[in-house]
Amino acid sequence: MTTKVKQDSIFLNGVLFDLDCFWWKGFTVLQAQDLDKAVDDIPEFMKLGRKRLLNDSDFRDFQAIDTRARTLVDLYSYPFMLSQLRFVPFTVLPKLIDDLEALKKFFNASVSLFIVNYEDAKTSFLNKYDGYRDRLVSHYPSVQDLQYKFSFSWSLFEMTIPRDIRATLIEDDQIKQVQLSWQSNQQEVQQKLEGWVDDIGRLMRKELITVCQNIQANIVDGKIIRTPSLDKARSTIQRLKQMNFLDDKEVEQALNSVERTLPGEFDRDVPSIMAGLSRTLEVVSKNLTESDINKVTKEFKRKFILKKGI
Repeated sequence: MTTKVKQDSIFLNGVLFDLDCFWWKGFTVLQAQDLDKAVDDIPEFMKLGRKRLLNDSDFRDFQAIDTRARTLVDLYSYPFMLSQLRFVPFTVLPKLIDDLEALKKFFNASVSLFIVNYEDAKTSFLNKYDGYRDRLVSHYPSVQDLQYKFSFSWSLFEMTIPRDIRATLIEDDQIKQVQLSWQSNQQEVQQKLEGWVDDIGRLMRKELITVCQNIQANIVDGKIIRTPSLDKARSTIQRLKQMNFLDDKEVEQALNSVERTLPGEFDRDVPSIMAGLSRTLEVVSKNLTESDINKVTKEFKRKFILKKGI
């Protein structure tokens, strides 16, 4: 008797995440007239770029917030099959949202301050480039419009085919057509999903191997492993444990092994302890490098699919 494996959506383990951090960059299109040229004077192989309306320094806070926000999302998520989206395990989603909420407050405060200082910044810039004033002044947005040029938000969603698709298709031939299309596409989608699961397994291994190799290199070079480095390693281990939604036993065992071996603040100078740490790091790196990722992820892929068919 054959036992049928119950298949569930991968979205029982996490959610797709899309960060929208948009801010006015202070640029406008460079025209031929800005260079004292006629349009016909610009050869076809040349493309005109942009001209700035405010100083780079006026946007420094937004650039820092944007970079920090995207770094956070990357830290607590995995790339998904669609390049613009990230897959965030539910185990780390509250932490990610808390951190982004804090950044959002800073972002909104920066927007308010930017708008307050906007006219002064604009006047200063125009005075600095007074000879080009007539080519710049008409391109500035009004203060009223400016507030709509900034946004900091995120969206959470799943991928699925509408559950009531049959109700929206009246003709039988329409239903049959959609079913055939779904079935022919399902195999391709499933292959992409399985490849994505393998990629997640590789990413977890790569990050842990990098931690091990960096610490081991310092030990071999005779350098002292400082407390911040050990704290960073422990933080990475805890995060990878939380993000192991594949239930990867090899990674789990490796994380526990490294965590147990990391020395305390007063053990870093004990030769035998550091020698033991070095051996553990070497073994962990070797085992993870040589492991068969398909064997590890096989059970997960057998139980999970993107979404059941219609």
